[in-house]
Amino acid sequence: MIINTLIAILIFWCGSALSDQSSKIDRTFTKHGDVTGDGESETLTVHITSMSIETPFKWSFIISDLNGATIYRVDRDDTWLDNFFKDNGYVIRCTDYTSCKERYYFNNIPIAIFASLKPSIKGWVLNKYTKSNLLNIPISPVELSAPMIWVPSIKEFVPYYQE
Repeated sequence: MIINTLIAILIFWCGSALSDQSSKIDRTFTKHGDVTGDGESETLTVHITSMSIETPFKWSFIISDLNGATIYRVDRDDTWLDNFFKDNGYVIRCTDYTSCKERYYFNNIPIAIFASLKPSIKGWVLNKYTKSNLLNIPISPVELSAPMIWVPSIKEFVPYYQE
């Protein structure tokens, strides 16, 4: 009797542990390309995590050089943003909480970030450096951060404000 009870508890525990793991969100999107304008390919990685689709997401964006060193990183905790996905029309072309979150995190964020690998027709000039790749990091479905541009003299991305 005791052994049967222990086996039942063990089966229940394993089943709930597997169930918990299957609902976790852990997605990574990666692209390679020259975002600094130095002719070398960098690795751009977007990593998105959550306990489930129903809980707020956290995500990070990292740019690494050829040696694997991080040259830019941003970490976001979108707890403040989560309830907006319930608003009809908050994210274009979706109608419910789950599809809006999936569209924003698994489609819109990677597309917006990886767009910096596709140079614009008109280059930008800053400190005598012409750059055609501007880095835009989403803040929400309706807002982007200030464009960022790589400045080789200080080896950093800095906000680029155009007047």
